[in-house]
Amino acid sequence: MEIPDSIRLPAQAIFAVAESVWKRVFDHVMGMILLAGSGLAFLLGSNIEGNEFHVALVVIQVFVSLLVILIGTTEIPRDMATRNIQFFLSKPLGRGGYIMGKFVGVLILGELILVAYVACFVVGATIHGFGNGRELMVDGIRMILQLAALSALLVGLSVIFPEVAATIFGVAFYIASFLSFILPSLVRQFLPEWISPLFLSVYYLVPNSYYYLWALGDVPLGSFLLLLGAYSVAYCSMALMVANFWFQRRDLN
Repeated sequence: MEIPDSIRLPAQAIFAVAESVWKRVFDHVMGMILLAGSGLAFLLGSNIEGNEFHVALVVIQVFVSLLVILIGTTEIPRDMATRNIQFFLSKPLGRGGYIMGKFVGVLILGELILVAYVACFVVGATIHGFGNGRELMVDGIRMILQLAALSALLVGLSVIFPEVAATIFGVAFYIASFLSFILPSLVRQFLPEWISPLFLSVYYLVPNSYYYLWALGDVPLGSFLLLLGAYSVAYCSMALMVANFWFQRRDLN
């Protein structure tokens, strides 16, 4: 069955926007970063002990996340500065499709880098004689979902702020995501009850890395991963809707 042009052409245009991210990023410097990072991940896996497995994966995730922040927060500002954005929007693609294309491009790029580093880490750990398939599966799903939420956040920041400011805010939001789990306790401890809901609303504005890195508790594994997936989808949807809302009102001339 032939796909209608009303679906095929916008999909091709979205993919072209995503492809522009990969073409811009993959150069000699990025190649060296990938090779050096893969080598370091292999060495990290070759020297871990059993109780260090999860922490080592967290280190890889943090490094990949910071790399994705540097990439994701510069994409849209650079298109606007070079006027490439006019070329993309001249295709059968609205502003919402352009936002989706950038999100897909940043997300796939980040996931590919993550997979490359984790694969090298696992090879090193396997040679070292350590393996934990269940733990690797859980951490792998967490890292994939965390990068999705982060990619959506970065697209939103790159729409709202200039390039440098978007990068600064991206790093700040990422750091805040590691600390946000203490916010409810601080609010209950130091603020009156009537104003607590206002401050607790900040708790939901950043991806909470407590869920992506540490939380599990007594929740069954399957239920936890489903809830984490739903949380990530909801966060991505919210961030992309805000980005689209803001972008629709920007003057691109």
